[in-house]
Amino acid sequence: MEYNHNKLNLENCNVRMGSIEDANKILELINSIQPDQPWSYERLMWQYFGSQGNAKLYLIENKDRLVSLYAAVKNRIYVDSQIKEAFRIQDVMTEPPSCGRGFLNHLGKLCINNLSTDRSFGYVFPNKSSENSFRRTGWTELSKIPLRTIQITTDHEKFEIPEGLVAPIEKFDEKATRIWLNSGLEIGIHRDDLFLNWRYSRPRTTYFKFYIKKTEGFFILKIFEKNNQKILNILDLVVTNTAKDLITPTLQFIKQFAITHSVSIITCWLSKNHPYAFAFDDFGLLLNSDTERFAFVTGPEKEFSDINRWHFTQGDNDAY
Repeated sequence: MEYNHNKLNLENCNVRMGSIEDANKILELINSIQPDQPWSYERLMWQYFGSQGNAKLYLIENKDRLVSLYAAVKNRIYVDSQIKEAFRIQDVMTEPPSCGRGFLNHLGKLCINNLSTDRSFGYVFPNKSSENSFRRTGWTELSKIPLRTIQITTDHEKFEIPEGLVAPIEKFDEKATRIWLNSGLEIGIHRDDLFLNWRYSRPRTTYFKFYIKKTEGFFILKIFEKNNQKILNILDLVVTNTAKDLITPTLQFIKQFAITHSVSIITCWLSKNHPYAFAFDDFGLLLNSDTERFAFVTGPEKEFSDINRWHFTQGDNDAY
């Protein structure tokens, strides 16, 4: 049977919201579509039911079998000194035999209508295959993903790292919340200790977490291998508004950390006009002009779509 890709066809199907009781069905769908990157039950529970509240899970079933998923993970957004509800859209998928029936477009419309009705904020970093569906359903294109990279070409460069600059930690506390609130950054995921401890506890993932001068900043690193080389992600780096002079020595520490761990490339996300861009540019972490992916947002306030006011990083996505 052939389907019109632009027209919804729900024959033998029903649409509903999901809950924790659907965990096994969702896991089965995800792992059938991406068997090379399987999720564990622990990962699913962490992702959808372990943050600021349960995710909004838009489902389409064919009889008893789940065939399409549109997941909106609940978070909180910091907008002009106010904390508001926000959702990150992710894990948007339909089983291959059901593709072309307009499922994701339909679920996407339901989701953005709900966000609008509730005056909630939304953000998403889609891959190229699903990017246009967000344009069609009314999301605002924020910018291209501001990927920055630097090649590690020598192990001879040494920096004089100030004593006591950084301290590794296992868990964030109220100091992290104060750093975030005193950062002067205008819009971004509310990076209090509750969020950071959830975000950087993904099962079977190793993160390196640090404070800067104990109370002046924090950063999180992750190392992974791709194409037989080690890559280090700066998942997040935040300093207080009066401690921007600590960014450069912190980047120097990160480079030495990379050399020690035999890393070939350091990457991060940081927009062109971000308050930290001067230090990243000078250090050589430069914007990659070949980036083709985009960030999209939706929300009740026009300023929300101004990239120059945003702080978003690889840690907001953690999929590369």
